[in-house]
Amino acid sequence: MSKLWGGRFSESTHQMVDEFSSSLNLDSRMWREDIHGSIAHALMLKETKILSDSDVDILIESLKKIESEIDLQITNGENPFYKSQAEDIHSFIEQKLNQICGASIAGKLHTARSRNDQVATDIRLYLQLQVKELIADIEKLQNWICKTSESNTETILPGLTHMQHAQPVSLAHHLMAYFWMLQRDKEKLLQCNERIQSLPLGAAALAGTSFPIDRQFVKEKLNFNSICENSMDAVSDRDFAIEFLSIAATTMMHLSRWAEEIVLWSMPEFNYINLPDSVTTGSSIMPQKKNPDVSELIRAHTGRVNGALIGILTLLKALPLAYNRDLQEDKFHLFNGLDSVRSCVKLMYCQIERATFTSQSMASKLRGDTSNATDLADDLAKKGVPFREAHEVVGQIVNSAITNNKPLEDFTLSDLQKFHPKFNEATLTVLPHLAVMNARTSEGGTSCTSIKNQISRAKNLLPHLSINIFILLFFIFSLLPQTSLAIVNGTELKIKENTNFVGLDFAIQGVATVAPCSGTYIGENTIITAAHCFLINEFDTEEVKICVYNIDKSFKQCFTKSELTVTYAPVQEWGGKAPTRKSRTVIRIPKPDIAVLKINKPLEKIFSIMPVYDLKSQPQLITESENFEIVGQGCTNYASFGEETLGLGTFRKGSVQLTNDKNILWTSSWTPETNASGVCWGDSGGSLLKYNYETNTSYLIGVISSMKTKHNPETGAPAIVISNYSRLDTPEIQNWLSDFSFMK
Repeated sequence: MSKLWGGRFSESTHQMVDEFSSSLNLDSRMWREDIHGSIAHALMLKETKILSDSDVDILIESLKKIESEIDLQITNGENPFYKSQAEDIHSFIEQKLNQICGASIAGKLHTARSRNDQVATDIRLYLQLQVKELIADIEKLQNWICKTSESNTETILPGLTHMQHAQPVSLAHHLMAYFWMLQRDKEKLLQCNERIQSLPLGAAALAGTSFPIDRQFVKEKLNFNSICENSMDAVSDRDFAIEFLSIAATTMMHLSRWAEEIVLWSMPEFNYINLPDSVTTGSSIMPQKKNPDVSELIRAHTGRVNGALIGILTLLKALPLAYNRDLQEDKFHLFNGLDSVRSCVKLMYCQIERATFTSQSMASKLRGDTSNATDLADDLAKKGVPFREAHEVVGQIVNSAITNNKPLEDFTLSDLQKFHPKFNEATLTVLPHLAVMNARTSEGGTSCTSIKNQISRAKNLLPHLSINIFILLFFIFSLLPQTSLAIVNGTELKIKENTNFVGLDFAIQGVATVAPCSGTYIGENTIITAAHCFLINEFDTEEVKICVYNIDKSFKQCFTKSELTVTYAPVQEWGGKAPTRKSRTVIRIPKPDIAVLKINKPLEKIFSIMPVYDLKSQPQLITESENFEIVGQGCTNYASFGEETLGLGTFRKGSVQLTNDKNILWTSSWTPETNASGVCWGDSGGSLLKYNYETNTSYLIGVISSMKTKHNPETGAPAIVISNYSRLDTPEIQNWLSDFSFMK
C-alpha cells in the first residue's frame, strides 16, 4: 500500500512498524470531521483560486459520496475500516477519493495542508460536538434532580459529617448539592468549548504556507470562533484536550461521590434507596445478592479518567516544538476519558431515574440520633447565654440522653430545666427534627422555603425549563390593550393567545452612539439579526459594546467587539440609507439585510432556542409583497434599564392566517420614540416568524430591516408597518445558512 509520504523512501516500511505506527483504529471515529474539514478546505482553495472551480466541484462531490457510503455501511452494521491497511483516517479518506475521482484530482486536495494541522482540526471538530452532547446529558441529570427535589422538600434524613449524624436535612437539599456540582462542571465545559473552537487548519506542517489561503473563510465554514494565531502552537499543543480531561476528571469525581452514596444507601443498614433489577446485577454463588454494580463501575471509571488526564500530561510534558509523532497517542487518552465520562453520566441517569427512595426509613434513622442538639444550644444562645456555655450544657444533656437511652425529642421541660433554667415551653418546639430542618432558613439552607427558592434558581439555569418563562411572559403581554384585527395584504389578522416565541433586544453602545437593535436567539450563543446594525464606523472600535437583553428587561450582559463574530449574508444589492442618529455615520442598507452574530463567550442566561426556517421541510408561506400592515400596540417611549437609556419597548404579537391553514407570527422587541410627524421607525433585526399550530412550534423565516407605525385608515387604530424585511427561505440564504452548525 502506497504511503502519503512514500516518495523519498527506497524500501517498504517493515510490517511491524506499519502495525505499530498505524492510528486508524483510534482516529477512524473522526471520519466525518475529516471529510467536513476537507470540504471546507476545498471550498477555500476554490475561493482563493488556488484550485479551479471544476476540480473543487469534483472533489466536493466525491467527498460527499464517501460520506454517504460510510454512513450507509455503518447503518447496515458494517465496519467501513475493517481490514483497511490505511495508516490513519486521513489516508483512508484520500484512498477512497483516489478510487472515485482519480489521483490527478484527489492529489490536489492536500494543497496548502499538512496532516499536522488536519488532525488537530479533526480533533477539535469532533471534541466540540462531544462536549455539547455531554452538556446535554448533564442537563438531563440536572432536570431529574430538580424534578425529584421539588417533590421531596419535606422528606427528611440525617445529614452527615465525618460519616456521623450531624443535622437533619431534606432529601431535596441533599440532591441539590449534586445539581450545583454538575452546574459548575457544565459551566467549565462551556468555557472549555470556546477554546476548543479555535481553528488550526492553515498552519500546515508548522510554519504556515506560501499559498494565498484564507483561514478566516475556513473558520466561518467550519463555524470556529477564532483561528490559532501561531502555526507552531496550532499543530503542537493539546492543552484544550488537557483542559477537557481535567473537567471530565472533576465531573467523574462528583459522580463517584454520588455513586458511593448510592452504594451506601442501598445497604440494609441504610435502606434509603431501592434500585430496580434492571440496573443491578447478581452473584454467581450467592442467590440472594443484588449488587449496585452501575455505581461501583462509575467509581472505578473515575480512575480511568484520572489516568487519561495524567497520561496526556505526561505525553506532552517534554515535547519540543513543533509536531512530534508522540501526539498520535493523544487520542488514546482523550477518547478513553471522553468515552468514560459520557457513559458514566448517561448511566448515572439511567439508574437514578429508575430508583425509588424509602422516606420512612430515612426518617426513622433520625429517632434518638441527637442531631437536634445544636438547636438546643441555639435556643439558649438566643436567650442571652454565651454559646460556649450553651454548648457545654447541651453536651451534658446529650450525654444524659445516651446514658439513659432517651431520645432528645422525648425530653420534657422539667428534664431540660435540670440542666439550665432558661429552657422554657418554646424550647420544646425546636426539638422535632422537621422543626430543626425548617429552622435553617438562611439562603442556601435546608428549610422548605430555602430549598424551594434554590430549586427555582436552578431551574432557570436549564434551557428547556426556561420555555415556561416565555410562555408566561407572552400571556402577560397578551393582556395589554390592543386591537384584534388588522389588514395583511387584505387578509384578516388573528391574535393567538399563549403562543411561545423567542427574542431578545441588544444595543450597540459606544461613546457617541446608541443604536438599539433586536434579534432572535437560535442557540449556540448565536443571534440572527439585521446586518446594517453593525455597518457603522463606531463598531470598528473596542469602545463599542453589544449589550444583550431579554424580553422582560430582567437580564443584561455586554460584550466587546473582540468577543463577537459577525458574519454577513452575501450582499446582492444595496438599498436605502439608514437614518442618522447622533454621530452615527449614514449607511446604505444591504439586501439581504441579515447577519449572524456569534458571542464568543458563555451567556450568563440561556435562552429558549428559535429554530430557523427550513425551506426543504416547510412550504413557502409569505407573499412576495415588501410591505404589510399589522394592527397592534403603537409606539412606545424609551425605557430605562439601570443607568442607561435604550430603545426598549414592549413585545407585540399576532398571527396572520394565510394559505393552507398555515400561520405567520410576527414579533418585534422594541420601537423607538415617536418623531414629530407621529411615525415610529426602527426594529432593525426584528423577527418574522411562522407558527405551526399542530406542533406548537415557531420558526424564524425572516429578519426585519425597518418598520414604522401609522394609523389604519379603516379602523383608526395604530398599525405596525414592516417597511422592509429579508427572507430566510430563498435558495441563496438557505445555502449560506447551511454552513452554520445551528442548521445541521
